[in-house]
Amino acid sequence: MVSRCMLRVTLGMLLCLAVSSSGFAQVVTGPCSSANSSSTGCNGHTTAIVLVAAGAAVVVAVLYLMHHKSHKDQPASQASVVGCVEKTDAGIRMKNEKDHQTYGIIADTVEVKSGERVELSGNKFKDRDGKLNMDVQTLVMDYGPCTP
Repeated sequence: MVSRCMLRVTLGMLLCLAVSSSGFAQVVTGPCSSANSSSTGCNGHTTAIVLVAAGAAVVVAVLYLMHHKSHKDQPASQASVVGCVEKTDAGIRMKNEKDHQTYGIIADTVEVKSGERVELSGNKFKDRDGKLNMDVQTLVMDYGPCTP
């Protein structure tokens, strides 16, 4: 993730530099005088400033959008399940009401109580034996005790 971000920032800066280099070339050629004045020669200072400002604005906008989007997005494997939690000899299990699949619950950062109907959000995965598990990230809702 960091390397992608750095690549995008670097490419954005290079693009801005390439676009603004023509404006800088006009500025470096020398001060405006009646001898070297042309239709763009005396406006080189203004052109360079506008191009640099536009390039900086583009880089800032791209960085903001990348940062803003990365905080909103969840991983593709992020899912939620609703069901009753039960404690077994093998650990905490939960049967999803929607697809009727049973998941092993891994809840290191969230307290999940046995006998409660809850909605959990996290990453689903299969273990070596092919059993479904869920690494719980958040307790979305606690609906209270399970009904028999």
